[in-house]
Amino acid sequence: RGLASPEAREARRDLASTLARLNSVANSRRKGRCDLCADVLEAAVDLVAGKGPAQAASRVLAQKVLNSFEAFRAYLRMASRCLDRLDPHLSCNRGLGDRLPEWGGRW
Repeated sequence: RGLASPEAREARRDLASTLARLNSVANSRRKGRCDLCADVLEAAVDLVAGKGPAQAASRVLAQKVLNSFEAFRAYLRMASRCLDRLDPHLSCNRGLGDRLPEWGGRW
């Protein structure tokens, strides 16, 4: 198990795909892109884990991608406990509205 396990990679890919779709419909601060593929996320995981050649700047950028992904995961965990309080206009939800531009901006 762990970050490199096939199950973890598949779960990250599924969530990244869902976040891309969410970004395309709910990101009102930036261009709502749906082309944020999981390949960037997986490359970031590998770079931070020390796999493959990378410059220090690449690792810093990879860590920012991972930090943004983890912040999104934390928001989704929190939001799952109060679904009745979420605004149906997704971009009006402060936590979501804050994380979507950050997520799109890291790619």
